[in-house]
Amino acid sequence: MKTKLIIISGFLLGIFIFTSCDSDGGSGTGNQNEDKSNYYPNGDGTYYKYNIDQTDSTGSQTSGTRSSTYNGTGVKNGTIYQIQVDSLTFASQTAVTLSYFRKSDFSSSGGGVYFFLDTTGFATNVPPDLLQYLPLLQIDNELIIFSSPLTDGKTWTVFKINLNLGSPISIINGQATYLGKENININLTSGTITKEAIKIKYDVILRINPLSANFQTFTAFCWYVADIGIVRWEGNATVLNALAAGSIDFADTSSTVIQNLIEVEIK
Repeated sequence: MKTKLIIISGFLLGIFIFTSCDSDGGSGTGNQNEDKSNYYPNGDGTYYKYNIDQTDSTGSQTSGTRSSTYNGTGVKNGTIYQIQVDSLTFASQTAVTLSYFRKSDFSSSGGGVYFFLDTTGFATNVPPDLLQYLPLLQIDNELIIFSSPLTDGKTWTVFKINLNLGSPISIINGQATYLGKENININLTSGTITKEAIKIKYDVILRINPLSANFQTFTAFCWYVADIGIVRWEGNATVLNALAAGSIDFADTSSTVIQNLIEVEIK
């Protein structure tokens, strides 16, 4: 069942950049109605549990659960991060992984949530056309899952990989777009609640051959509720797994995933 457990650590990230961003990591349409709400509570001991439904390329469906807990801090490349402990249960198998994130002040310009980017699986599962270029790739150290404050139409670069051939060539990158607010039903084990959520679209496009204009696009959506956090994920597993755990692995690019919050405890 190794393939089924890819949902946390297995992902493919890539984009051919079409949109430029401001130096603060995001751009908007000029709307000054900034939303600085706390969409990512990060108190130590905060706990989330999600139901997961995964569909592979053959249409086969698998269900499971994912639990996430914030537990202490750790240091990566000299930066202090909070530790996120994920426990994924699929088909009677459980896998536990650690990821590392930091949160800056949402009330100020340039606030956001940054995950340490783990590239452990990158070389193992990199597409063959990119293998010869591995020594020339420039890889971001972090991915930006959330950028605050939000304004109408805001976009930001989540992550990128450039190929250095004299001048940088964009090979892999991710783009986030704020789509606005909508009401969402959250089916908790304690009962259903309805909350106003913000919706963010994450587009990921892979340019496999740097000498070709061809690319592949992957898309996922995420819903956040103020003072609760992420209540729903939906879309391509390659995107979701990157954002959920900050881990790079090219093992799975065809599955789609839906994750719905069923339990939460905010500290």
